[in-house]
Amino acid sequence: MRQVQRRVEQLEEQQQRLMTQTREAAPAVRSQPLKPGEQRQDNPLRGQDERTSTDEMAKLEAEIGRNLDQYAKRPKRYQLTATSARGVDYAQYYDRLRRRIEARGTSDFPQRNGKPLYGQLILVINVNRLGKLGYNRDGYNVDAIDVVKSSGDPALDRQAVAIVRAAAPFGPFTADMARAPGHPRSHFHIQVFAQRAGNSLAGTLMTSTESSQPADRYVVVGNPVAHSRSPFIHAAFAQQTGEAVEYGRLEAPLDAFADVVRAFLAGGGHGFNVTVPFKLQAYDLADRLTPRAEAAGAVNTMWIEDGLIHGDNTDGVGLVRDIQDNLDTLLEDKRVLLLGAGGAAMGAMLPLLECRPSRIVVANRTATRASDMLEEFVEAADSFGVELWGGGLDALEQLSEDDVCDVVINASSSSLHGELPPVPAFLLGEGVLAYDMMYGAEPTVFLQHAAQCGARTADGLGMLVEQAAEAFYIWRGVRPRTAPVLGAARRAAGRAQG
Repeated sequence: MRQVQRRVEQLEEQQQRLMTQTREAAPAVRSQPLKPGEQRQDNPLRGQDERTSTDEMAKLEAEIGRNLDQYAKRPKRYQLTATSARGVDYAQYYDRLRRRIEARGTSDFPQRNGKPLYGQLILVINVNRLGKLGYNRDGYNVDAIDVVKSSGDPALDRQAVAIVRAAAPFGPFTADMARAPGHPRSHFHIQVFAQRAGNSLAGTLMTSTESSQPADRYVVVGNPVAHSRSPFIHAAFAQQTGEAVEYGRLEAPLDAFADVVRAFLAGGGHGFNVTVPFKLQAYDLADRLTPRAEAAGAVNTMWIEDGLIHGDNTDGVGLVRDIQDNLDTLLEDKRVLLLGAGGAAMGAMLPLLECRPSRIVVANRTATRASDMLEEFVEAADSFGVELWGGGLDALEQLSEDDVCDVVINASSSSLHGELPPVPAFLLGEGVLAYDMMYGAEPTVFLQHAAQCGARTADGLGMLVEQAAEAFYIWRGVRPRTAPVLGAARRAAGRAQG
């Protein structure tokens, strides 16, 4: 179905180009500049050629129009993408709003002199907590419905707005919706199609349950894998975007990772995520690797393209997006201390370097391992103007207060074992962001210690959501909004951000 939607878009673009060429063809021919000393000679065949060209363009335009109609009549899977959506309640409310508008538009289709009007436009619908149109902000009345992209036909625009007004009210908000930022009002972007198929006024923003296509299958592969929150996260992304996705867990025997995932792909699987302990095996399995995966030496996201297994590593980009977007801490010109030099640290290095911090310090239990890892990134560090330091964890005591880093990231396995990495207290003082890639129901030992030292703390749940969003984008070509999903994941974990 996504191929159908892409084909419609391609045809629409081709139609637009054709119309532009038709309008500009004749003036372009007549306005050709003369060379010095050249005299213009009227070509008796020029008018005939132009008429022939125009006729051909008209025929092609008609063909494109027929193709558009044909594709429009095929079963569709629309997307649910309310711009202000916050959680399941909001999505369900948005679906109810869309359905009421559709029902009204079907029974009272736009028309002029008894003939249907066809076209499309985009509306912003302002709704208050009671589900009524319009709201009052700081003493000013805000328009209930705005046409932000016209259909080009004022009559259709007016009738579409009237249909929305007639469909209201849409019902009161739930308690969770009313408590969300920006309420007691909100706005909905809805793209409206008045089209021949079914003679209905229909928003493109619909639920995936109306799809006639089977869901595409994805899994997370690991051992163990029963604890993974990836199915919850990807289910939320699918519901938010309207993508027909089925996401589950797949536990592979330790000695049969390649056989299990090949069988999954042969059975119709579209792609999969990889968690411990298979990220290195996934790297070896891939036929094609992205630069991020090459740099990390490990893979966590895989898919089939052109008959080949492709591998990427989204962990590092998930980390930096969580730090910069969710935690509002820009890394450019900052000093970063990275604890550990294993696979997690390797996956983070290139995305961290791309943020252009002034310095990255890598401290590992074994100093030689830290040095070896840094050697892999010397060229990249030079290209981004980043200074690299490395050594053992015990060398951190030798740093002065002038060497304090702005961000300290625990990429070691210490939190898995409940151990505290030996980081001096002065490196975790006020103004420092202490970040642990691990997450759980309670703050890790490292985060508890950092908080006692005065640092601001954050666990790796945001990184998990952000890396999942990047994988979802790779697979589906749609980038989901992570803030509502991260909030739901934290509520599911039973605690708030530290």
